Amino acid sequence: MKLIEIIEALRTNTIQDLLNENSVAIKYDLIDIYAKYSLGIESDYYFFNAKKRPRTNIFEENGIKYENLCSLSKLKDLVCSYANLNAKRTSEILVFDVLDYLENEK
Repeated sequence: MKLIEIIEALRTNTIQDLLNENSVAIKYDLIDIYAKYSLGIESDYYFFNAKKRPRTNIFEENGIKYENLCSLSKLKDLVCSYANLNAKRTSEILVFDVLDYLENEK
């Protein structure tokens, strides 16, 4: 799924619906988000269980590289923080804000 879908679900409090629709059976607090190949606006993002996979910046599984974005709970905090700065921020702009913040944090 795209990052904008996750951010939109966090903004509208429908994240549990998104998790259910994608058959994600991981406890909310244990979800780490990884991008397939590398972080980016158009990248596909996947949820992994932090308890089963220790958080690393990059890992490879079945010949595919994944890059860590952050935990789902951290993403929610970031989305809320940026949205509170300016209520008119769109989800598209929040994607840029979040990626910029996390890439500069690393």
